[in-house]
Amino acid sequence: IEDMYPVLTLGGSFHIMPTEIRKDLAAIREFLFEHQITGGGYSTAIAALLLNTYDDLPVRFITAGGEKLDGVYSDHIEIINVYGPTECTDDTSYYKIAPGKRIDNIPIGKSVANNYNFIVDPQGRLLPQGIPGELCFAGIQVGRGYWQLPERTAQAFCDCPFVKNDAYGRPVRMYHTGDLARYNADGQLEYLGRIDFQVKLRGYRIELGEIESRAAQFPGIQQVVAEVYKGQTLCLYYTVFDGKT
Repeated sequence: IEDMYPVLTLGGSFHIMPTEIRKDLAAIREFLFEHQITGGGYSTAIAALLLNTYDDLPVRFITAGGEKLDGVYSDHIEIINVYGPTECTDDTSYYKIAPGKRIDNIPIGKSVANNYNFIVDPQGRLLPQGIPGELCFAGIQVGRGYWQLPERTAQAFCDCPFVKNDAYGRPVRMYHTGDLARYNADGQLEYLGRIDFQVKLRGYRIELGEIESRAAQFPGIQQVVAEVYKGQTLCLYYTVFDGKT
């Protein structure tokens, strides 16, 4: 929705990239030139590859979202780092990197309009600027909960204790993201990782514990540990019975 309607309401053209070229950088570049595309949204991995592979892309801006953005630069393209969980439909904060600007630790920015970001401690109390804690998002974008999962919904969703009511007098919903973050010296949010064992790989949320639990059910498996190796590859380490134990 956010990619389509702003473009269409301003009289622009919206192009959906064919599935067969979405992992082919050269084909993506050719598609951009062929259709005279001036901007677009990509997963973080694809956006980073495009920016770091080609210095002649014809676009004015690129949005990247799905996981932490690092090591990107362009002298003529505005890079927009977006963040947001599916439970909050969908981007909740953004940070713009102007053309020609290099940033070592790219923030996830500030909240989108009419919504709020809070950093809280394990007891749900607000933390001051610079102190890491769980990132919570509150506002009209927050979903109602997980379908037919009342216990999980109760853990992650609640009425916001910091903003009591919206403009119509309704309680403001808040979502506990499970992400570790802080406000930096410039008042921008920085993503620091997870407070649990969930990881993100190429935009997908992965529960390492679920992988370990499933792997342990295979005959002969004794111990298992799952992790993401060098931020690139999902790996499972395991030991097996020797047949006599």
